[in-house]
Amino acid sequence: MLFRSDSALRIVGFIFAVFACVFLHELGHALTAKYFGLPTLDIILLPIGGVARIAASRFDAWVDGWIAIAGPAVNIALAGLLGVGIWLFGGETVSWTAFKDLNWAQQLLLANVGLALFNLLPVFPLDGGRVLRALFCYWMSPSTATNADRKSTRLNSSHLVISYAVFCLK
Repeated sequence: MLFRSDSALRIVGFIFAVFACVFLHELGHALTAKYFGLPTLDIILLPIGGVARIAASRFDAWVDGWIAIAGPAVNIALAGLLGVGIWLFGGETVSWTAFKDLNWAQQLLLANVGLALFNLLPVFPLDGGRVLRALFCYWMSPSTATNADRKSTRLNSSHLVISYAVFCLK
């Protein structure tokens, strides 16, 4: 009942919980990079999200694809854990009601699903764009794949803006 209450502490706590999920998302990238022998320079948290800066000597599509998919996989895993926890304690996993009417755990579950879906949009430099570039590399050279990914990003961004205008600005 996070937003039904006037408790600033609950709202701030929820914001910190979302940032903790963003940090875990970036940590997923960093740990996957470490698995492939690439050091992480730092993890930066910003008001709009986070960045795990990973040192890479050369581009490897296979490695880049796995590193990119690791962050959204962490968010899906967190959402799954929250869903299981809600279910074990007898609550509805997600009811189709207003966000403000959900409890704190349900809101955090939806925030994690939203973070994963947003990051999987096929626009570069989001994780989905990096996965798309890695997939393109199986059919073309890395430089051609990067150019194709940039063109795809422009096209997909245009579609997102038009979709937003049509569906949300009625």
